[in-house]
Amino acid sequence: EAAQKRDSLINEIKQSVQQAKKVRVGEFAKSWIESKTLKLDSTTARTYADALENHILPALGDYYYDALLPTNVQRWIDDALLRGWTSEKRGSKRNKTKTMRRSYSRDTVKGWFRVFRTMTRDAMAALELHRDPTLRITMPEDTGDMGEANSLSPTQLAAFLTAMRTHYPQHYALVVLLAYTGLRFCHASALHWDDWDEAGGVLRVSRKQVRGKVGSVTR
Repeated sequence: EAAQKRDSLINEIKQSVQQAKKVRVGEFAKSWIESKTLKLDSTTARTYADALENHILPALGDYYYDALLPTNVQRWIDDALLRGWTSEKRGSKRNKTKTMRRSYSRDTVKGWFRVFRTMTRDAMAALELHRDPTLRITMPEDTGDMGEANSLSPTQLAAFLTAMRTHYPQHYALVVLLAYTGLRFCHASALHWDDWDEAGGVLRVSRKQVRGKVGSVTR
């Protein structure tokens, strides 16, 4: 009788573990984004939610997390870059509306993948997954036109800052700070004078400001 009881308990434990692992990506995403919303600023939370609802879950949401393979994730990445998205362009009265296909940039798709990878790392701990489906995922090379640099040249920046100082002196210091440090606006706009170590040449970023709400900096 004791042996039968032991076997029964062992089977119950195995079944509970198997049930815990049999969670779909979409089901886990719902609880995950609700938890993240309490910890992140509203802008980041909306970015996560948009990536999940419009791009990740339509492709991967029906998979069970423990059965999801890197090949499934790679196929999603490749399809997003190859398929792109469609938009409607209003034409003349005769042609009416035209449907145009546009491409997602490599950086855009990479941003969605970062969200999915972050969620997956949390799922591995919560669901005790033994395989990370986000490993060894590759991003195809960006085939966009790289002829024009996506930044100002030193000459252009100097002219821009001169114009800012002349026409918008109240914003000049902030713009110079953003230009020469690469800080995001949410971090730069939350700086205090005591964050500046003039002797050491160091700015200490310890808070951020989003739509007037000041909070701590996330890791």
